[in-house]
Amino acid sequence: MKRFFFVCLALTRFAALAQVDSAAQSLSEVVVSGTLYQTSKSTSPVNIDVVHRGFLSRQGVPSIFESLQFINGIRPQINCGVCSTGDIHINGMEGPYTMVLIDGNPVVSGLATVYGLMGIPNSLIERIEIVKGPASTLYGSEALAGVINIITKNPEVVPAAAVELVATTHGERTVDLSLTTSKKSKYKSFIGLHLYGNNRILDFNEDGFTDLPLHGRFSLMHRGVLRDASGHRISMYGRIFGENRWGGQVDFNPKDRGLDLAYGEHIRTRRLELSGTARGPKARDPHLSWSWTTHHQDSYYGTTPYKAQQHIGFVQNSWERRIARWTHVTGLALRATYYNDNSPATDDPSLYWTLLPGVFSQVQHHISPQWQQLIGLRADYAEHHGPILTPRYNLLYRTPNKGVEFRLGGGRGFRIANVYTEDHAALSGSRTVVFEEALNPETSWNTHTNVTLRYRRRRFFGTAELGAFTTYFTNQIVPDYSNPQEIRYANLDGFSLNRGVSASLSLGTTLGLKTSLGATFLDNFIVDAGGTRSIPMLTERFQGVWDFSYTRARYTVSYAGNLIGPMELPLLGPTDPRSSRSPWFSIQNASIQRTFTHFNLSIHGYNLLNFTPSPDRIARANDPFNRDVLFDPNGTALATPENPYALVFDPSSVFSSFQGRRWGIKLSWSVD
Repeated sequence: MKRFFFVCLALTRFAALAQVDSAAQSLSEVVVSGTLYQTSKSTSPVNIDVVHRGFLSRQGVPSIFESLQFINGIRPQINCGVCSTGDIHINGMEGPYTMVLIDGNPVVSGLATVYGLMGIPNSLIERIEIVKGPASTLYGSEALAGVINIITKNPEVVPAAAVELVATTHGERTVDLSLTTSKKSKYKSFIGLHLYGNNRILDFNEDGFTDLPLHGRFSLMHRGVLRDASGHRISMYGRIFGENRWGGQVDFNPKDRGLDLAYGEHIRTRRLELSGTARGPKARDPHLSWSWTTHHQDSYYGTTPYKAQQHIGFVQNSWERRIARWTHVTGLALRATYYNDNSPATDDPSLYWTLLPGVFSQVQHHISPQWQQLIGLRADYAEHHGPILTPRYNLLYRTPNKGVEFRLGGGRGFRIANVYTEDHAALSGSRTVVFEEALNPETSWNTHTNVTLRYRRRRFFGTAELGAFTTYFTNQIVPDYSNPQEIRYANLDGFSLNRGVSASLSLGTTLGLKTSLGATFLDNFIVDAGGTRSIPMLTERFQGVWDFSYTRARYTVSYAGNLIGPMELPLLGPTDPRSSRSPWFSIQNASIQRTFTHFNLSIHGYNLLNFTPSPDRIARANDPFNRDVLFDPNGTALATPENPYALVFDPSSVFSSFQGRRWGIKLSWSVD
């Protein structure tokens, strides 16, 4: 096993982009996330990674959250050792810095970033576009680390009906249905239904807690496109989402939520998403985008209730002008956020609503057939903080034969602090949250460079990339875990740096073999006002990914995996006996698929190495209500013969899922 482990490590050092299947892509592939208008991937000054439907289909997992773990520079992070909620890290930066869009609109943020992301089924996704690095010039707050834009299927080309069924040996059941409601009229649309259920209690590590939360999930989605004879196009999206999940001690009964009979974290989520776009037949016609989301949360973390509601409204109007070698985009945007919960953080009603109006302008200049540049500036006005400016600059050079691309870029990003995002870690255990001050918007400066080499012959094609990036924060919000009873939040008085290099290599042949390898090396650190340097929690120094697939006749075999380096983990003090660093670990999946005339059948193996964190990552799992813990008058735990290390219950030191090896079967059927 060790020999195999180190072989995987050596392979990932060569690089890659396991998600993109880019070696087989056309240079004229259309992307939109980097510029707000359609452009080919190879001519975009902004480097964009594209995750295609084929990669998502091969994973056979119930949500996009799990699929992203095999993408270079992207890591889904489990934030709760009991309820297994999480977020997505880009290049080592935490989830709050990642903006998730659906069809270009910000309908997944705030509360949904933690819970709702798991309810987006892979079967309804056409592709995913990923922009690494600040994109606040186009998208405003939250897009400091980058943007993940989930593009749903086009109703004009989807099958008349489709069904996808997935079942695993851990009791998970997923059903995805889609039905075209209209394809012959001007309004073409489809309805998608997603159901997920798991009611099997698992505790393979015998810590007394569920390895996988039990939950049911329901999602009903509608997507429609109206196109008239003159070329006007209106696109509409809507989704109703509900989830009921609980994790905790194996004898916990959801009927006893909020009581101290047994520890459980029980979460009820109800969510409505609406969005749409409208544009005229010409590029210079106004392009209107809007979205509205309503999210209700009713949860108990042990005996601690958490009831919250959030409403987010977004509207943006942009204009595009193309004159000779110039493409100019200007726009007006307004984002309104309402947030209220039952915690002391929202005692002031004047803080319920946050209005963030903005104006932006961007110019792309085709200097010559080989050179392009992109210049942009955005101005937002935060009610409690004043104006915020976010400029950007990107440069692209392509050799005359289009075999080499060089990109250089830089810009500023910002994020308005989201109380819930910062507070969630405290709600997941016994720690309480303390805001040392009113949190100011986080701002950062970023630079990045990328070189892409493309090679194609009659039966062989390949793409290699090498990139470097740096993000500099002057006032980052950093959680302080030094007090075992608290998590304290304040703007950093010093600075923090996120930097690294990434490499990728994708190879393929017309005989059906594709190979992708990737690696990202990170160097993240924080320097406080006194000059003390520290490593941020839950940030790896190395990530490697790979994806191999081979298609022959009607069979496809695939093997994907990752390798994650050690991370600093929060402890409960100097006497905490648990390791302060996570081990090297690897999650590896494999599948074999058989294609028939109207359906596909595939067998999947998940987490083949059966990696799980050690059971002691949940501190004092045997006493989650701290009944046998003695405290001094200041609330500090005391060492006793029964508790020699002076620990309290705490599940915040978890870095990966406790779900081990499992097997699954997937059946897909469609008809035109």
